[in-house]
Order: sequence, then C-alpha cells, then structure tokens
Amino acid sequence: MRKSIVSLMIVVFLALSTNAYAGSLKITSFPSGAKVIVDGIDTEKSTPMSISLLEGVHKVTVHIPGSGWSVDTSDVTIVSGDNYLSVTLAPMFASGAE
Repeated sequence: MRKSIVSLMIVVFLALSTNAYAGSLKITSFPSGAKVIVDGIDTEKSTPMSISLLEGVHKVTVHIPGSGWSVDTSDVTIVSGDNYLSVTLAPMFASGAE
C-alpha cells in the first residue's frame, strides 16, 4: 500500500516538476465514500476527491469493497485544467432460485 502511494506521488511530482502538462481530476460517486484506483494504483482516497494527473488517458476504477454495489471502471482522458468524473454505482442483485 505504501509503495503505491510513493509511486503515485512520483508520477505527480514528475508531472509538475517537468514541463509535462497536468490536469486535475475531480471524482464524485453515488453512493459517496467509494475507493478510487487510478492506473492500477490505489489512491487511498474516497469520493468525493481530487487528484492531479498527467494529460492523456487513465483507467479509473471506483468501488466500495465488500458492499452490494458494482465496480465501475472508466477510461478518462485528462486535459490541462479541471476534469470531472461522476460515477453512479449500480446495486448488485443476488441471483436466487426461481
């Protein structure tokens, strides 16, 4: 877990310290309090949240572990400035005998 935070911090630092452009991604969800994973790295943040990312396409996963809500994964294209992602998690229905 600590390694993933360090990796994410390095990516953000490199984006901001070089001439690479970065954008801010603001993520909200229903229900709120969902965990967010960006490019396979756990941000250790919950919605609503914001993170700086390099411009380009990033895979964002929003989920509530151990809950009855589905997992949502989206490819998000980040541009310079503010970017927004609003996710509505769908309830999972248990299949039962009919």
